[in-house]
Amino acid sequence: MIKSARGFTLLELFFTMVIVVILAGLAVPPFTHLIKSFRSQDLYNNVFSLIQYARSKAAFSGEDVLLCPSIDTIHCNKDWENTLIIFVDNNKNRIRDHHEVIDRSISLLKNNEKIIWRAFGSNRYIRFVSDGSTEYQNGNLTICPADKNIDLMQRIIVYKSGRARKAQQKEIKLEHCH
Repeated sequence: MIKSARGFTLLELFFTMVIVVILAGLAVPPFTHLIKSFRSQDLYNNVFSLIQYARSKAAFSGEDVLLCPSIDTIHCNKDWENTLIIFVDNNKNRIRDHHEVIDRSISLLKNNEKIIWRAFGSNRYIRFVSDGSTEYQNGNLTICPADKNIDLMQRIIVYKSGRARKAQQKEIKLEHCH
């Protein structure tokens, strides 16, 4: 006796594909939000680590250390979307001279993401002095995702003592990204 081969009918295959497409459609938005959330947290961790590193370098070296954005790796500018550099400012002129070595240089941002530094004193840099403080600067860095979703915004508050902390979600407002 010959057994006939069994398979799926075209109708069964069609309904299976419809169910797969519906389930995939339900899963994509939460997955996209999860990826954006990881990206936002990664940016925060990188920026916070740079602040902590610059502060400890100033305290251990006993010299002024600057964290700032720069286009030419010499002058600090106000656009925190540029490459961020850390260097010891031996002569305290707030410009990286050719003999002052860049300790860290990192480009963090992608596709319309922003970092905005608002501070008393200067919008161009964060300067840590020999005791690890900023001397007179206090301010905050706001990390703005490309889609301006307030739930994904991060904020770092920097005190005059040089200490930094993560802002609570209730301290973050949409206008901080403008």
